Amino acid sequence: MLIGGSWFAADHDAFKEVVDPATEKDIGRITYGTIADASRAVEAAAEALPAWRATPATARAAVLQQVAHTIRERIEAIAHTIVRETGKTLGDARGEVRLTADYFQWFAEQARRPHGEVLSSDAPDRRQLVMRQPIGVVVTLTPWNFPISMVGRKLAAAFAAGCTAVSRPSEKTPFSAIALFECFAAAGLPPGVANLVFGPARELAVQLITHPLVRKVSFTGSTPVGRSLMALASENVTKVSLELGGNAPFIVFDDCDLDLAVERAMTAKYRNVGQSCIAANRMIVHERVAEEFMRRFVMRSAELIIGNGQDEQTQIGPLIDEAALTRVAETVSEAVAAGAKIELGAEVLRHKRFPAGYFYAPTILSNVSTSMRVASEELFAPVSPIMTFSSDEEAVRLANDTPFGLMAYMFTRSLKRAFTISEALDFGMVGINDPLPTSVQAPFGGVKQSGIGREGGVVGLEEYQEIKYLALRF
Repeated sequence: MLIGGSWFAADHDAFKEVVDPATEKDIGRITYGTIADASRAVEAAAEALPAWRATPATARAAVLQQVAHTIRERIEAIAHTIVRETGKTLGDARGEVRLTADYFQWFAEQARRPHGEVLSSDAPDRRQLVMRQPIGVVVTLTPWNFPISMVGRKLAAAFAAGCTAVSRPSEKTPFSAIALFECFAAAGLPPGVANLVFGPARELAVQLITHPLVRKVSFTGSTPVGRSLMALASENVTKVSLELGGNAPFIVFDDCDLDLAVERAMTAKYRNVGQSCIAANRMIVHERVAEEFMRRFVMRSAELIIGNGQDEQTQIGPLIDEAALTRVAETVSEAVAAGAKIELGAEVLRHKRFPAGYFYAPTILSNVSTSMRVASEELFAPVSPIMTFSSDEEAVRLANDTPFGLMAYMFTRSLKRAFTISEALDFGMVGINDPLPTSVQAPFGGVKQSGIGREGGVVGLEEYQEIKYLALRF
């Protein structure tokens, strides 16, 4: 753990093994911190806050620029660490590292831009101004599926705004987080600005969120956990940003470029083995092209190379752990028992094609109904349930039939349809003929039960600022 600029291990025997999901072998272990360690981390962040907040924006920007440079210098080493911990492919891991560096670059540039307004006055002897100031000590809680980009996206904005932070990443991917924090130290981020703790998720979250010195919590994870963290934050009326679950529809209209839709479905579905909150979760295809789309999608999916992500040829790696493998197998079995038809896959590959590892075959199901869990829950797996529609109105109804509203995808050649359908979809983000819409300059986040607030873009910085109004009379 890193507290106040010093690396240390907890002074007790509690620890957690870290497992490579492709081999099921231990690759190391971390000692678990306590609620006392969490408190010390918050206090260290609070102690570092006045100096970092007072640091000129240009100087903060220079440090963040150096962080971006350091991350880019270490792409290969960090990418291999990510693969060992998550099982994702090297290509995916390298892309994640580059994106993380890009976030620090973007927010370094944003830190230098003006933040505030001079309002038109309603009296000749009064001047009215609006200032934006750092909110204070920030806590970030992040999952394992993108172990440095999710941490980096939050911290880059927080540091640019002049905040200090305590991060509690997933215990499944601690070494990736450590590698990022080593970049902070190498880049010259002052001691105490970034603090890293590990430990029991529930206990540490309670301690960090309810600490009176914490003024902002940013969480990425499941909707049920997000609700509980909102309740904790209400004790001190602490500001929260929540990036929660998704159930992304992938809508294929009959006027689309079908080759393009199939190719980009491969990216939207199989990136990180489907273990992404914005992964295409439901394929909603016009009945006139459904049979041909399915034929091509099945053919392309069957060609995917499955294996250890350390192999450059691998396109599909393992799921994160045993629990994920069991949950996916059960969800698919339920759907098949309820009438879904297996077009491809539906097979646990561990102990069949692979001696170990949490591998599940790319799976495509037809004859799927909205009542099935495979269509109503976030899958986090290489599983594609396919449903059909006959009209634009039906496509929108099927897409919006979910309590979640993070990402939606649609494929069409019609500009009119692109706008009208996008406006009708109850989602925070829509990818139109685009399977990878995330970018550092764009706001990332959802509506309904997919969260509160946005990350990235101009508004990403504002999430870590307080607004102060000044009225000055002569």
